[in-house]
Amino acid sequence: MSQIPDKSPDRREFQRKDEGVEVIVAIPDRPPMTLVTTNCSESGIFLLYSGNNKPREGSEITVTLAEFLGGDTPMAMTARITRVEDRGFAIEFLGQTD
Repeated sequence: MSQIPDKSPDRREFQRKDEGVEVIVAIPDRPPMTLVTTNCSESGIFLLYSGNNKPREGSEITVTLAEFLGGDTPMAMTARITRVEDRGFAIEFLGQTD
């Protein structure tokens, strides 16, 4: 039995997962908030956000895992907002914070 080649148009560099994970998001000049992720990959994530005061595209933010990964110190990453939509915003990871 031969396999049919994958001809899907989605040829992203990193595989994406739609699992929701709670993260703490710190946007400059705003209190930290807990949001849920979707469409996660190694290079970035989409954050679900239903508020009226959406952040600006290009803003740098800090994203921290709400649940620690088996250690005492949460993992925090700096990120840039790359796209803003009605249901939330997409971010690109820039690196781990110190």
